[in-house]
Amino acid sequence: MRVADMSPIAGESPREIGRKSSIFCRSRKRLIVCSCCLFNSLVAVVLSSIVLGWQLAAKPTCDPQTIPEHLVPACAAINVLEKRWYEPWAGGWRGSEFWGSAHALQATIDFMAASGSRNFAHLVAHVHTLRPKLVIIAMADGSYDDALWWSNAYISAFELLGGSSYLESGAGIFNEVYQRAWDETTCGGGLWWSSERKYKNAITNELALLAAVKLHSLTSEARYLKIARDIWSWFHASGMINWQHLVNDGLDSRCQNNGQTVWTYNQGVILGGLILLDAAVPNETMLEHAEQIAHAAVQNLVDSDGILQEDYLANSDGVQFKGIFVRHLRLLVDSLPPNKAEQRAFFITFLQKNAKALLAHDETKDGTFGGDWNSPAQPELLLTVQSSSALRHSNHNKTTWQLTDPAQRVGSFCPQCASAAAQTSALDLLTAQPAVSAEPSSRGKGWFEGLLLSLRKGSLTLLRPLLHTFPSKHTAL
Repeated sequence: MRVADMSPIAGESPREIGRKSSIFCRSRKRLIVCSCCLFNSLVAVVLSSIVLGWQLAAKPTCDPQTIPEHLVPACAAINVLEKRWYEPWAGGWRGSEFWGSAHALQATIDFMAASGSRNFAHLVAHVHTLRPKLVIIAMADGSYDDALWWSNAYISAFELLGGSSYLESGAGIFNEVYQRAWDETTCGGGLWWSSERKYKNAITNELALLAAVKLHSLTSEARYLKIARDIWSWFHASGMINWQHLVNDGLDSRCQNNGQTVWTYNQGVILGGLILLDAAVPNETMLEHAEQIAHAAVQNLVDSDGILQEDYLANSDGVQFKGIFVRHLRLLVDSLPPNKAEQRAFFITFLQKNAKALLAHDETKDGTFGGDWNSPAQPELLLTVQSSSALRHSNHNKTTWQLTDPAQRVGSFCPQCASAAAQTSALDLLTAQPAVSAEPSSRGKGWFEGLLLSLRKGSLTLLRPLLHTFPSKHTAL
């Protein structure tokens, strides 16, 4: 009953008027109580943001003397990412797209898993406090892939840090997305990209595959394994993997490969899903598909120097894609069996070569990175990109970006300028670097070792090699 409905009407009995007055009073009390609760929640958020800001500013968030030597560059990169771009009041990273903040959160968790540091655990908790399941679903606004990035990040938070609330959020987001997005009436299956139900694409289904198989390993619920197997069966038969073993963006209206851009992250997330699914249900063809896709990507999606490159968009999306690929490539490296030593060495060399190019060409004086790993970074800046005129120039397959007139430095995203998106991608690459002493024949001995699954007594358990370099309560992707 609305307040307006409780005004006395001529002819009403005193008893009815009294009843309405009583309801009105109770409504006012509830309104006051709700207002107080909302106020207290806002105060809690503000205080939490102030405390986190103080924590980030008061001390170095990563001490290079306490982590493995090969991760020291990653230590510097994450310090810049969190201190310069994390916004405590929002629980996200300044300048990143909504899903990009989930990627930054994932990169933060990955670094902790690799280094053994837990100095960013308070930041992960803070993000989750401000962005629980209901907030993520609302902010995603029907973009199923965006929500699934957050689902995977929260699942990884649980794997590394424990805390049932992370798992509840990650599983809750996944369950809601899957219920809404999976549809077998169009193209025989697959998840829709968004609530508009007009497009079925690669990344949404890859993220769902990855989340489902991880949820199965953590909960032992058979339905998650079935979902993962159904997604892969549909994906493999859909034709999105082309004749070059590269994944195109999605399907057209005839349910055929649309031939659109081969984004690097579409070659990466599928690796993670296939590797974990292969561990859950050993099947040589899954790992074989992963190897084929990875090999095709490192041979075809590179510049003339062999450095990974991407077709940039007019926002921060494309800048992040390469980092997503290399983090999953590292998982593949750690998953290859001893008889794949040559392939393993090939991928390790690729990762090291890209990191060397990043550090040699792309690091600025203040320790930030741009989106192109093989060209000098520009200062952080928003500008108008004149891609059809003289702004973008090709020189031996390298792309350089020149700043426009200062009066025009607003509007479009600058891919080679320093940004949270570019920094996150660089952090992915630097975190994915193996230790120099890594043995080519060591299956599972890497910063992703905890993700390798074994089938034991009919249930999935996490392999936990005794690696003193990577102490953790749980594991993370």
